[in-house]
Amino acid sequence: MIKRMRENNAIRALGKTVLYRIALFVLVYLSLVALGLTLLYIGYKWATFWGIDMLQRAFDGTNSGFVMLILLGAYLGVIALCLMFGLFLVKFIFTRLNVEEEGRIQVKESDCPQLFELIRHVARATKCPMPHKVFLSTEINACVYFNTTFWSMFFPVRKNLVLGVGLFATTSTEEIKGILAHEFGHFSQDSMKISSVVYTANIVMGNLVYGEDAWDRWVDRWSHFGWSPFSIFGLLTRFFTVRVRLLLQCLYRYVNIAYRELSRQMEYDADSIACKVVGKAVMASSFYKTTVLMQCSSNTHVALVRLAETSKKADPFEVLELLAQIKSREEGKTIEATALLQAEVKTNDEPTARFSCDDLWNSHPSDKDRIQHLPNIPTQGNEPLVSAWSILPADLRQSVGELLRVDKSAKSGMPQMLTGEELRQWLEKELVTELLDMRFRRFFVECGCIDLFNPMEEKPAETVTYPFTKRNRNIVTAYIRAYEDAEQMIEIINGNREVSAAYYKGKSYAPNDLPTIEHSHYMERMLPKVKNVYREIYTYLRNGSHGTEVQGLYERLFALNKRIEAYQQAIIKPAEKMVEKWNSSHKEDKDEAQLLQEYEHLLAELHDTMPSTLRMLSEELHADDTCADLYRLSVQAAAPSKGLDSDAQMKEINTCLSLLSPFLELLQQQYAELKLAIGRIAQAEEELELVQ
Repeated sequence: MIKRMRENNAIRALGKTVLYRIALFVLVYLSLVALGLTLLYIGYKWATFWGIDMLQRAFDGTNSGFVMLILLGAYLGVIALCLMFGLFLVKFIFTRLNVEEEGRIQVKESDCPQLFELIRHVARATKCPMPHKVFLSTEINACVYFNTTFWSMFFPVRKNLVLGVGLFATTSTEEIKGILAHEFGHFSQDSMKISSVVYTANIVMGNLVYGEDAWDRWVDRWSHFGWSPFSIFGLLTRFFTVRVRLLLQCLYRYVNIAYRELSRQMEYDADSIACKVVGKAVMASSFYKTTVLMQCSSNTHVALVRLAETSKKADPFEVLELLAQIKSREEGKTIEATALLQAEVKTNDEPTARFSCDDLWNSHPSDKDRIQHLPNIPTQGNEPLVSAWSILPADLRQSVGELLRVDKSAKSGMPQMLTGEELRQWLEKELVTELLDMRFRRFFVECGCIDLFNPMEEKPAETVTYPFTKRNRNIVTAYIRAYEDAEQMIEIINGNREVSAAYYKGKSYAPNDLPTIEHSHYMERMLPKVKNVYREIYTYLRNGSHGTEVQGLYERLFALNKRIEAYQQAIIKPAEKMVEKWNSSHKEDKDEAQLLQEYEHLLAELHDTMPSTLRMLSEELHADDTCADLYRLSVQAAAPSKGLDSDAQMKEINTCLSLLSPFLELLQQQYAELKLAIGRIAQAEEELELVQ
């Protein structure tokens, strides 16, 4: 009880701070609205009186058509400036932001009465009104959203519920209740009402500051209009609006620093409300299960693609559920809808990170912190848990699943439908083999350290030893954690990430005084150990039954790695500089000529390297349209000048620049597939030894 009172007091104190800052934001914005109305009035007076009078006097005093043209442009420009800038300052009062509803299916109570009964039960328990609309999506998430206007900060808005059907995999109806109760808890009558106001106001302010619409597109066209006496006022309008947006962004940031801290408290508050509905054990289980489902979501897409390629198909949510069960089993846990998950599904004896920090802009605490803050409320009722699928009709489940359909059938005809045990066996045999067992993923998928040992330049180990031990996996894991720690510290030092506190090995550090040198020495000491692990791996595989194939894969891997580095240095970085210069507002005609020369040089580099680079790709990646289009442009670079007009030339340049990054992604994808191929050989080698 005392803890709960302290949390409520913290929310009230933070809420008042945020409300004061929101009031300042609103006051400044209303002042800008007053300025906008004044500009509209000035524009009206200029168009009907002051400007007309100026034109009449000027035309009476000059016979120069050029001067008259400039004055006419100025007259129209001032009108447009007052009108457009005034509308910019006023428009947000009337703008309504509608949230996109693509990828969702709206359902009514007649479609799924049991689901609506559960929602109604949660609404009553949290003292919230029923949602205005209910949607089902493919996501592993639930959220309450609403369409916003400026006035949403002051008047109630009708809220809609989006329930991700992915949440139903492995969960019970009680866990779905807990997830919904958390979302409703943000607006509950039991929650601090100040939280609901601040939650809504922050969304509205974000839309005011960062939202763009048709007005912005009109100003862009105006700024590039061919008549300079008129277009210069478009540039002035853009200049003023950018400064206003910067002002509002500074104010929004000022509000948001306090809001993010309040938001974290609001999450704890909403969790407490959900605990009153379903109890601590159910809420904790929903966190654990949702984490596993999120980890399996990308593999679900991979599985659907693989099924389609082999003229098979399956219910995507059944695939997700089975993958979650397979992952949990790998970690020695069991995940099922009719039982609560008592602990996080992870390997508990792995090395942990040395560095941690409290991100200033993080609006959500971690699941671990949320579970620790859950009030110790027992589970409500003793009834056995029921699968969440029991409240969702099969036809709705199928309709939502159709949104995830993958059309990559290798053969014509009706694909074979896999379900139940048949689907489980297929996933374990095909997909788990494709993505590697957990013990091998760490060495070949999750870690990029395989290139630390190059067998073409260094000697392998003198003796063959089994390398995929727990000790070696922990060495690699520790290096991964250290690398991630280093990246975080660099982000903070470079100002790309703001933190309120930072910790290294449990000791607190100021953000500008992080122990980067100590950490660098730690990584230097680890590097020989990691390198030796991959030396052992190569030696073990090279002396196995696939030794020749392994040698070839390593040669391709390191050749491709060098090519990727060369491509980034010779192509990507110059292209990025070209784009930066091209978009510069200070460039002159001579700069454009120089940029065209740089583009021709870039194409010449492509022409020299494309044929050999394409030979490094697999047939499937080589068939990608990006390869064909980029190769065609590189071949054209060697041809005589085509005498293209400026528009055609700019189109060609834009096409080329837009293809460079996708081609790099193809090279990186091929690199990842080569690592995976080596990993599959390692896995097959072990399976062969077990059979023998």
